[in-house]
Amino acid sequence: MKSLPLIVTSLLLVASLEARENPFMPTKAYDDEVARLMEIDENYPPEFLQKNQNIETEDMTPILHEGDVNKPLPTAVAKSEEEMKKEQMKKEAQIQKEKELQEALKKVEMAKKEAAKAKMEKEKALAKAKELEERGPVVYVKPRPQEETTPQEEPKMQDEMQMEVKSIKVLPFLTIEYSNNKMTLNSKYKIMKKFYLEDEKKLIIDFKGNVSFFTKKISLDSTNFKQLIAGNHKEEQFFRVVILVENMPSTYDISFDDELVYVTSK
Repeated sequence: MKSLPLIVTSLLLVASLEARENPFMPTKAYDDEVARLMEIDENYPPEFLQKNQNIETEDMTPILHEGDVNKPLPTAVAKSEEEMKKEQMKKEAQIQKEKELQEALKKVEMAKKEAAKAKMEKEKALAKAKELEERGPVVYVKPRPQEETTPQEEPKMQDEMQMEVKSIKVLPFLTIEYSNNKMTLNSKYKIMKKFYLEDEKKLIIDFKGNVSFFTKKISLDSTNFKQLIAGNHKEEQFFRVVILVENMPSTYDISFDDELVYVTSK
């Protein structure tokens, strides 16, 4: 009996050594698992053992018809037309803006030309006035009281009144009356100075007044007075009356009072 445990122990040791020498030898657990799988394969339902079954499936691929290829979506077409409309409106606005700019530039250029022309005319007038003052003798006079008519002068004045006297309204504030030998200037503005140009046969009278008007030229029907010219010097605040005479200016006399200026042929 004591030898039985020893024999069992020896057999276990031999089995253990054999397993170490051949690690690929199937074990009992392996054999049991193979037997179990074989039993399952024999009892498995046949419908699950078919490898190539005809199973119907639904094709989810969308169907494309002829004409649908490269056809944009309706939303895309509408967006494209709207963008084209906006671009067209933008172009038209730009063209209108450029047109208005060109018109504005033309107006500015025209205004510059008119301003330059007016400046040139003004400079010429000032130069001419300066030349007239430098060439002719200038006499500054003070207002003097109205002279009383003497009995000896009455016949002469009566003769003058018997001649034809003509009246002309040169400006709203200047009226003249003239005959063959005498001229009277009536203005609310006071005389500032008087002089004459001998060579040009001109009598010149300046009135102090801040007025604005265009130059006036009037031909006179008289044996001694040929023409009257009224010119404006607004910036210097005076206006000038030039009388073209038939004879030498030194043969004429200019006198005045508070209301009238008298030009008489000597």
